[in-house]
Parts: sequence; C-alpha cells; structure tokens
Amino acid sequence: MTSMANARDGEMTSPETADETRQTISTIRDSAAEGPLPEAGRAPGEEDGTLDPETAMIELRRFHRGLPVETSTPPPASVLPALLHRFRGATHLRNQYPLFIAPAGVELGQDGVIPLRDLLDAAVSSFAPDPEECRILRDNLLRLETRIRDSIPLGAPPADAGPLLEEARRAMIGELGLVGENAAQLEFDLESLISAIPSGGRFLAYGEGVAVRLLLHVTRNRLSARREEFRREVASRADHLRALLDVERAKDPEARRPDELEGRMGSAASRFVSASRLSEVLGDPRGSTAMTTERRERISRVLNRLDGYLACEDSLTLVLVCGESAPAPELTEDDVRIVEAEDALAEALLVFRAEADKLTAAAGAARIATLEIEGRYEAALYDAWFEQFSPESFTDEELSLLPVVAAVERATAVADRELASFSRALLSHAPIQILVLESPILNPGVSGSDPFDRARLELGYLGVSHREAFVQQSTPAWPDHLIEGFRVALGSVRPSLHLLATGVELGDRGHRFDPWLEAGAAVESRAHPLFRYDPTAGLTWASRMSFTGNPDPEEDWSADRFVATVGDEEGQVVDATFTFADYVLLDPSFVSHFRIAPDEAGEDDLVPFAAYLELDPEERMRRIPFVWGVDEEDRAHRLAVSRRLVQAGRDRIAYWRTLQELAGVRNEYVREATERARNEAEAEARQARARLEEEHARAIESARIEATEEALGNLARSLLDLPSSGALSLVVGSTPSAAPPTAPGAPAEGPAVEAAPEEAVEEEEEEEPGDPWIATALCTSCNDCTAINPRLFVYDSNKQARIGDPNAGSFEELVRAAEKCPARCIHPGKPRNPDEPNLDALIERAKPFQ
Repeated sequence: MTSMANARDGEMTSPETADETRQTISTIRDSAAEGPLPEAGRAPGEEDGTLDPETAMIELRRFHRGLPVETSTPPPASVLPALLHRFRGATHLRNQYPLFIAPAGVELGQDGVIPLRDLLDAAVSSFAPDPEECRILRDNLLRLETRIRDSIPLGAPPADAGPLLEEARRAMIGELGLVGENAAQLEFDLESLISAIPSGGRFLAYGEGVAVRLLLHVTRNRLSARREEFRREVASRADHLRALLDVERAKDPEARRPDELEGRMGSAASRFVSASRLSEVLGDPRGSTAMTTERRERISRVLNRLDGYLACEDSLTLVLVCGESAPAPELTEDDVRIVEAEDALAEALLVFRAEADKLTAAAGAARIATLEIEGRYEAALYDAWFEQFSPESFTDEELSLLPVVAAVERATAVADRELASFSRALLSHAPIQILVLESPILNPGVSGSDPFDRARLELGYLGVSHREAFVQQSTPAWPDHLIEGFRVALGSVRPSLHLLATGVELGDRGHRFDPWLEAGAAVESRAHPLFRYDPTAGLTWASRMSFTGNPDPEEDWSADRFVATVGDEEGQVVDATFTFADYVLLDPSFVSHFRIAPDEAGEDDLVPFAAYLELDPEERMRRIPFVWGVDEEDRAHRLAVSRRLVQAGRDRIAYWRTLQELAGVRNEYVREATERARNEAEAEARQARARLEEEHARAIESARIEATEEALGNLARSLLDLPSSGALSLVVGSTPSAAPPTAPGAPAEGPAVEAAPEEAVEEEEEEEPGDPWIATALCTSCNDCTAINPRLFVYDSNKQARIGDPNAGSFEELVRAAEKCPARCIHPGKPRNPDEPNLDALIERAKPFQ
C-alpha cells in the first residue's frame, strides 16, 4: 500500500506532493502571463457575473490547490455522477430486495434466503416448467413483484409473506381486468404460485438492521440443528447411566426383599406372583462385583446434571451487544437478547464467557458420561482434570452450541476509543461476531469534519493483521456475499470481523435515489472493496484471500458510458470511469470539493480523475483532474476536483491495489517472476540457437572442404587418368587450395568446376523451416492453442504446450495459434500439405514465428 507522510497544515503530503506545493505559485502565475494574479473575488468580468476563460482557469487552479476562491461556487446539489444520472429519481429499482426468508428446515436459495424475483421465477417453474405455459402470469410477474416490493417500506421489520402475496394477487387481478377463460386461468395460476411458496416465510426489505437480521437467520438455521443433535446425545447418555444404576441396584440384597419386589412389580402383577415366594427363589445376589460407592455417586451426580440440561430449553440464539454509537435494531424475537454497553467489544467478551460458563456443567457431564458408559473413566487420571473443566477446555462442537454473541459498533467509535478492545477480541479464542458499520467516505481515524486530510484507517486491513481471525468486508447491498461470509464465520470457532458499508449518510436530507444503489456505488467506486480472509481455507494468501464480488477486479476502476448534452451537442455518448471522487459527489456534504470547469477548457488543462492519478508530478502540476457530472436538465459538466480529494482517491486506489496483490490479482511478484522466467527461457533459447548455428556452420564448412577435395581429385584423375588411390590425389586432397596441373593446350576448367560446390554450399546455408515445434519452457498455459485444436496442441505434465499429432491439424491452425500465443513460443515450421488453400499467404504470415 502506498504510504502517506504526516499531514502538513491539515493536508496529506508526500515527497511528490511537497514538490507540487513548491511549484503551485509559479504554475498559477504562468497561467496569468498577461497580468498579475487576480485577487479572489475580484476577477475581470465579475461585474456581469461571468469570467473570461483565462481568468476562470486561474480561479480553477486556485481552487484545486486549496487557495481562497470566491468567484466560483460549487455545483448545485442536483448534479449527480454522470454514470448514475439515469437513475435520478428512482427510489425502487429492481434489485435483490426484498428477500424471502424461508422458515427453519426449508432448503431454499442460500441458507434459506432468496430474492423475491428469483422466488417467483422458481415457484412458477415448479408447476409450469414449459416456458410457454402460464403465459399471462409469466408476462405479469414483474407487475406482481413490483406490487410486493412497493408494499414493504425501506427498513421495515420482516413481514409475513402470506398476506402480502394474497394482497398482490387480488390487486393484480383487479388491475388486469380479465374476463372469461383468461381470468379463470390467471386466478388458477396465481393460486398455484402462492401454494408453491413455502408457508411461514417472511419478506425482508433493504434498510438499516438488515445485516443483523440476516445474521440472526443464518444463526438460527445452524444453531438449532446442532443443539437438537446434542440434546439427543445427552438423552441417550442419560438413559445409559440410568441403566447402569438399575443394574447396580439389582445387585443389592435389599432389592430382593418381598416388599421391594412387590413395589417394583406393581399391584397388577402381585395378584398373580407371590413376592415372598419370588424372593425365596431369587436368593442372595450372585454375579459381577458391585459398583464402588465413589463411582455410583459420581454417576448419580452426572445424571442429575444431564437431566437438568434436558429440563431447560435452549431458547437463546443471539446476544446482540450494541455500542453507544450503534443504536440497537428493533428486534422483538424471543430468542434474542440485546445488551447496550459503552465498550461493545469488551462487553461482548464478558457476555460470551458468561454464556459459556452456563454450558460448562452439561458439557463436562456429557464427557464423563461417555467415559463411564465405555468403562474408561479412571479416577486418578480424570478427577483433577474435570475439577478444572472450563470453557477453555471446550471442543469445537461444544463451542458451536453456545448462542452467538455479536458486537455492533460504528467504525469511528472503534478507531476513537475501542482499538485496544478491538485487538483483544480478535486475538481471543472466543468465537464472537464483530459487526463494524462504516461509511465508505469517512475516515474512521479522523475525528474532524474533513476525512481527506490523511491516509484512511482501514479496519479490515488491521483485522487481517491479527492473522487468525476471520475477516470480511461486505455490504447488505450484496446479500449473497454477506450471507456467505456469515455462513463461513459461524462454521468456525474463531473471532470474526465483518466490515459493513452503511451507504451515503444523508441524515434528514433524504435519498435522491434508491439507497440500495447508493450502497452498491461504494463497491463500484473502490470506496468499499469486497474481500474475505479465512485463515482456515489454507496456508497461502491465495487460498485464504477471496476477492470475489468486486466488479472488474483486475482493473483499477469500473468503466461505462453515459449519454447527455455536452456543450451544445445533445445525445453525446461519453466514456467514463466510476472513481472514488464520483462516489463522493453523491454526498452533498462534500460538494465544496468540486467546481464546474468552463466549457472552453481544453485537454491541456483538464484530465479525467483516473488518468490524473497516473501522471508524473510535473504533469500533475500543469493539469487539473475532473469527473463528469450531469444536472437535472441532462447537461454534462466537467467538475474540477480539489487536491485533498485527489489525495484521498490516490490513497483508495493504493489500498485497492494492495488487496489485489493479496488476492493474487495483478500480483507484482508474480509478474516479476514471470518476466524473469521468460527472460531466462529466452536467453537459454538464444544460447541454444547460437550453439546450433555454430554447429551448423562447422558442418557446412566441413562439407565445403570435402566437396572441394572431391572435385579437385576428380579433375586431377580425369586429366592425368590416374586411379582414385593415386599419389596425386593424395597430394591434391591434402592441399585443397592448390590448383590442379593442366595438360598442355587443355582449357583452364578449374574455376568452372569449383563453382558448382560453392552454389551448393550457398543453398545449404539458407535455413529452411522444418517440422512445427514449441518452445515449451516459455508456455504460459493460456489455453489459446489447445482451444484451436486439442489434438495438434497438447499439454505435458507441467501443463505446458507441446506439439501432439502434427498430422491432426492444418498449417493454417499452426499459424493462427502462433499469432495468438502471448509468449510467441509456437513455430509453425513448413506446410505438410502442399495442396492446403492460401498456402502462400500462410507462409508469409508464419515467417515472423519461424
């Protein structure tokens, strides 16, 4: 993560920004070459309410650098980020809410939670799998969904699904006004739809308290099953212990007296069997040795504890410990207890210990019962251990029987006064759930009004540094991601931290569009990245860190297009990124960090916010970053961004890149290792090629010498008519540079004879492509070539490509794979089929890869 230096004059500074500060005055003066820098509030053209373009840019630079500016004003509150402008005024967008919460024991969706739209689709498909069936109902499912969604206010407690479905059914029939066969068919289909939805379910709307309610639901599903299984085990062990005591009582001589036998037989049996006669027949007890008094008393004590546990109901599911800054949600359920505390995290540890102590007696008794039933209890070995039995001795299964203790606190309170408790809780062995509510804009480490004057305190990153705690950063706007995190956390027996985005906090000013969209925008803008750190998932960062759920996880920012009036041109399509600065524009509290730039400003003056962060310091001095905003009249404006907000944006993107590396996305170490391996492989290939070329050159030279010797020898034999083993041939062969003697009057044919071998040598020196081959060491396992032809290209045991069957593919496939290969390690060789179409063109395309 890019480090930030200490704040200077209330503003984040670094070596780069210090240089920028020193250059600020000269830069502004350079922009006003024709005259002195206008004093703020006294710019030319102020009399008629407008500024000339040059003065406007000077004022804009003053604003960006944090100097006093009075001649320009922030954009009106009606200006929204351009990529969200199309949602202006929308208060009930179709999203994953409301959620349907299924009753306990019903398998539906994720842990019994499913969005309304998915619920309706699944219900219709259950009785009408053919898409052409129930056409009227299918065509109006959105109407039904909208009716149900509009009937549940934002932030409302869970509502029974049955009455809402019935009300929506009646309203839909009335709105459509169908008659005859169509009306009857629609009514029948609606009744079938409602019957297919599990009864007893509830609808949960988006709003405050959603995260706690989802945690409660997941806890109920898991805790009830565990407790039910444990109670069955306890009841079984209690029955076994009673049976042991009954056997021992039968060994007592007193148990064979007539009055004892008559009492045990009952009055009905006494009429037919004489108790005195039976006592005489039984006689004195015989058989195994009687149980010691110490053991009998121990079993009796254990049995009383087990019976006491079975007599009590495990009614408590969740203990919610709320801090002073996190008001308790309205939970009226009987299995929930709410505790308010000044230090919620410290109190949660105390509450957990108290709940664990309640289970200590039953858990210890269950273990002793198992040892007694199996005949393995040794007093000398176990008495002292069970005297000190405490929650620290609990197994994972025993810890999972306890009610879930969850602490709820705001991030600002944790950072301000509870950091010590925060660390103690995460380092403890208590499986408590810590829910920290944080505003994606605000900085928990800054108590003042400006959250951009220093690097942000990332509590999620701090939580991960505790190593053995489960940490997730999520948002109720992504319920699937949040529920999965709750499921994993409750499945382990370790402290768990959940950083939850609260969205834009507008207070009494209301929302300008759907709050769910505002919360989702925090994830899109990298203000609140989603991640999950699970220490139980493996031994490496790659296995422990999950980055799923983030849009465009491999990119710095998400990008999209918007349509608006730009300047005098209507309906312009503009590419834009959604950055942290765009998200800040959603909150009117920070509108002072923006100014509308004049239309005359060119690309030499203004640069998009995302691109500005990548400029070098010298370029940043000459440019002003901007984001796109759109007003109510559909007119786009470039909004200059303050230097403080730029620093905050740089801090957020640095944290985003840190998370990317931890999750294995755009990992710099991997990139460097890959580059090193590629360079080494290329160097080895060059060396191997150089060796081959050297060997080839030596072979050509040897062949040339041999050919010259043979040609001169043949010439000499033909002229002198000597046998091939003659002395002259030996002399000639030993001196290839010497010209052979010629007979008187014979033509000088020596040079003509030597020309033929030289031409042959030149032809041999021209290297022609051979069979296709792959530099396997360079392969990146990208699957591009195997996707073209899996028989022609195959993987070896290291999942690196090599040529499989060269006859199984065409030359065109070889060339296409070579062009597509990112490592350029495929060499097509020469065509195997001379009749393949377009061969000349393919050979030309293959030349760069030979």
